[in-house]
Amino acid sequence: MILACLASIAGVLVAAATSWFPGIHVYNLLGMLLIWIHRAGNDAGLSQVLLPFVAGLIVGYVVFSTLPTVLLSVPDESAMFTVMPAQRYVLDGRAMDAVILTGGGALVGAVLVVVVVGLLGPRFLPIVRRVLDPHMHWILWCAVAFMIMSEWPKETGLMQGGWRRLAMSWRSTGAGLLAFALSGWLGFVLFYKSPVPAFSAFQNLAPAFAGLFTMPWLLTNMVSRVRFPEQGMPSHVGRDPVPWLQGALVGLAGGGMAAFMPVVTGGLGSFLAGHASGARDDRTFLVSQGVSRMVYYAGGFLLLVMPGVFMTRGGAAWMVRGVSGHPESDDYWTMLTAIALSSAVAALLLLPMTGIVMRLVTRFGYRWISAAAAVVTLAIVVVLTGWGGLVVLAVSTLVGLIPVACGTRRLNLLGILLVPMGCRLSGVADRIAGWMGLL
Repeated sequence: MILACLASIAGVLVAAATSWFPGIHVYNLLGMLLIWIHRAGNDAGLSQVLLPFVAGLIVGYVVFSTLPTVLLSVPDESAMFTVMPAQRYVLDGRAMDAVILTGGGALVGAVLVVVVVGLLGPRFLPIVRRVLDPHMHWILWCAVAFMIMSEWPKETGLMQGGWRRLAMSWRSTGAGLLAFALSGWLGFVLFYKSPVPAFSAFQNLAPAFAGLFTMPWLLTNMVSRVRFPEQGMPSHVGRDPVPWLQGALVGLAGGGMAAFMPVVTGGLGSFLAGHASGARDDRTFLVSQGVSRMVYYAGGFLLLVMPGVFMTRGGAAWMVRGVSGHPESDDYWTMLTAIALSSAVAALLLLPMTGIVMRLVTRFGYRWISAAAAVVTLAIVVVLTGWGGLVVLAVSTLVGLIPVACGTRRLNLLGILLVPMGCRLSGVADRIAGWMGLL
């Protein structure tokens, strides 16, 4: 147990040193780690500490990736819904408040994972799984339909009706549908005829996610002339318990749905839970996003070793499953301990790391940090997926620029997962791939 605790702390420290930098995803770090383990011969001693290390890495990533999401507006696929309120806080000189709300929400999510999911999950989730498994396909398509239907026109100005007005109203809506369709097409290509080499199959989607969700905003930062505003001291955002309680409930619902259902990510789960709850307060919203991401990432990984469940949900679980071997009963309690300990360490490091990153952004500015992040992203893609991954990165970046250029939601880019996996759950994926000439 002592070795497992040290491994979880090491995971948090690695995440603290890397996850604040835009473009570095926890799955990229994990992929490079697994490549190293494979080349080292899959050492048995290392495999014993892999689960708590990855748990610490995930917890640290969720907490510290708050910093690029808030300060640099470069979210991952589960945090893309957070950017607008966080941007308002930064422009108002309240970046510390946004970090406290979102990062603090992530820490609340860790408590919920350990206490609620960890203690009640083995009793109730096996029953829920038996009930829902036959219905996953139509539940997923209902979520997709709601996401598309909610992409309403954003133009609010008054003007004469007619074709011109209709075209303007469809600018963002049509762009959202186009982004969803193109990302879905890209997902089919990557699932059936990916240019990524076979030895990097476990990182098949890494260059696509980097292109869809990271590179567009890095490029936007590089060409913009926006300077990082002067920031004030944190206010008393933590004193009102109502946003924290509401955010915890919304985030638990959204993150729990995303962790339990196949394909659904934290961003979509948070989106659905936010609409269902009617939460409109920015504080509640930011807290719920932090909670949701922690429940999605850490809770989804916990399902891998949960007694009676043993589900593989999320990229981390899929990558670790082949190395860690068959889970044992002790692994579950080791994982809960690792999540609790690593979240405590992350809580101690969050504010000092925020101060360091804010000083770096103030000194170097958005443009230089984003340029460095773009170079690092390209290097990670080449290391993990070879030159074929660069092709995927280039194509996905073009698709990812559509929401940026047209002002539509980046959530629509999740078509890369939702379309092919929804078709697979419905039993029609191979037929559609044949129509597309992919078989």
